[in-house]
Amino acid sequence: VTLNTIQSTTGGGDGYIDYSCQQQTSLTMGVPYQISIQSNSFYQTNLRVWIDYNNDRSFTQANELVLTSDNLYQLHQGYITPPTGALKNTPLRMRIGLTRYYIPGACTTSYYGEYEDYGIKILENTFPPDADFVSDNVQTCTGKVLFRDSTLNIPTAWKWYFGDGTTDTAQNPMHV
Repeated sequence: VTLNTIQSTTGGGDGYIDYSCQQQTSLTMGVPYQISIQSNSFYQTNLRVWIDYNNDRSFTQANELVLTSDNLYQLHQGYITPPTGALKNTPLRMRIGLTRYYIPGACTTSYYGEYEDYGIKILENTFPPDADFVSDNVQTCTGKVLFRDSTLNIPTAWKWYFGDGTTDTAQNPMHV
């Protein structure tokens, strides 16, 4: 398991292992972090990663399932971006479930797979927003263009200037 300062190599095997006190890292809200999980299986595996952002020990909030990866051999990768509503400056639990024959659940018994917990602390984002956006096809018959905000570091307000004297304060505006 590799995530920020966590570099954990474990023996593997079926079952559950709690590394949340020994293997910990801090993540900043709104900043994407790459996570990599390497298995030693020669079979296709399914992976789920959860972070208990509200510290209620249940992993049931929709935003707590942070990575899904299915039917891959050995290496699973993705990005985790802690949301603004996460509990800050408190040790939280990140659970990784890797199984061979079924889709892992956050609190299920592991057969032909493994579950591991790690410690995560979410920090306030003090970086200024880094403005970025994408737009859909600008060559349309209707003239409508959808702009999608891709700004990093948790912006709280938007003001779009379209160059024709009009503006919009929506996060993802449509403009003709």
